[in-house]
Amino acid sequence: MQINGSTLLPPARHLLKDSHVVQEHIRRKQQKQDFEKQQLQQLQFKHAQRRQKILVVANRLPTKPKRDSEGNWSFEKCSGGLVSCLAGIQGRFDMVWLGWPGCEIAEQDVEFVAESAMKQNCYPVFLPQDLINDYYNGFANNVLWPLFHYIMPPFDKGVNECSAAQWEAYKKANELFTEAILQVYEDDDYVWIHDYHLMLVPKMLRDAKPDSNIGWFLHTPFPSAEIYRTLPWRQEIIESLLHANLLGFHVYDYLRHFLSSCAQLTSLEISAHSVDATSIGGCCVSCATVPIGISPEEFTDALESPDVQQNVEKLRVQYGNRRVILGIDRLDYMKGIPHKLMAFGCFLDKHPDWAANCVLVQLAVPSRRDVPEYQRLQRQVHELVGQVCGRHSSLESGAPVIYLDQSMSFYDLIALYQVADVALITSLR
Repeated sequence: MQINGSTLLPPARHLLKDSHVVQEHIRRKQQKQDFEKQQLQQLQFKHAQRRQKILVVANRLPTKPKRDSEGNWSFEKCSGGLVSCLAGIQGRFDMVWLGWPGCEIAEQDVEFVAESAMKQNCYPVFLPQDLINDYYNGFANNVLWPLFHYIMPPFDKGVNECSAAQWEAYKKANELFTEAILQVYEDDDYVWIHDYHLMLVPKMLRDAKPDSNIGWFLHTPFPSAEIYRTLPWRQEIIESLLHANLLGFHVYDYLRHFLSSCAQLTSLEISAHSVDATSIGGCCVSCATVPIGISPEEFTDALESPDVQQNVEKLRVQYGNRRVILGIDRLDYMKGIPHKLMAFGCFLDKHPDWAANCVLVQLAVPSRRDVPEYQRLQRQVHELVGQVCGRHSSLESGAPVIYLDQSMSFYDLIALYQVADVALITSLR
């Protein structure tokens, strides 16, 4: 019997085991099973032949293109915690890093810069300067960064046309990052998204690739629910994050704050370390405390370098018997550099004899120089350095504070770490 061209078996009571209809049905079923088995074996062989690939998606690439006066391009390594922590796993996985190159590239140079970056396993996401101004300097660093560090916007500068335009730029930038991911994505790749700049990417990517493996890690605090829910776009952001498979936080407090926000803003089922977001098109999301780290071998091996040993000897001669207090921070108002300088000044006021017996070496790597808040911070820090040095310097011992408003090479940093007696960290959050 046939219906629409398909062969149907007669009732079981009319069939014999040796019937040609039964035998044909068994043969076709066996062929289908053999085919599926062969496909599975080919897929397993293919996966065994290539290492798992991780797509690291961050706002910035680990290298920045730079053009000299003769028009030649080169790439210099960027400083930052993300670059340092991921250096330890680069040899274990095939890794492609997607991010903004750090500057606007002229249209005629885009192809060359992209090809040069790809040779370093980097895939640049080119963003126009006006989008950077609204997405990066605007929404990411002027709205999200302060809020995630418990700094509320002034009451007269709440949601306005400016911040609404910045939100649209934030969405546009996240769309461009998602499009870039899809250009290099292969089945079974792991997509590892980083930080508050790209919190809309998980949902956008999940919509395009429903079976993708998505992780997201937050490099800042996640604020308490009372703070987070003051964000006008709180619902869109938190629902997007719930389309990732894994969400990572530095410490349990940040994870707890995130889950509390989910409980207050959604009606989803929430446990101690997971959220079932399948009802909104998301995943059964695992939430974990995974503090960031570095590969210590890179630092210990560098100590054996002749250049480092030479720099160490120079520094020890320079500082003599003085205790070296070392501070290495990005110039940011959350790093507590003014507080550190004022505390050190108070210490010297109470114990003036220590001015000749210790020195504070403060490295402040400049960042976001075009943002007015950071320009004011830089002026404030310079004034504080001048005040401390003016009160406590002497001709015999020199200045008690050595302030470096610049970045430093890796080997120079290793030498400073080696001679320092104390590492002074004063981050406010």
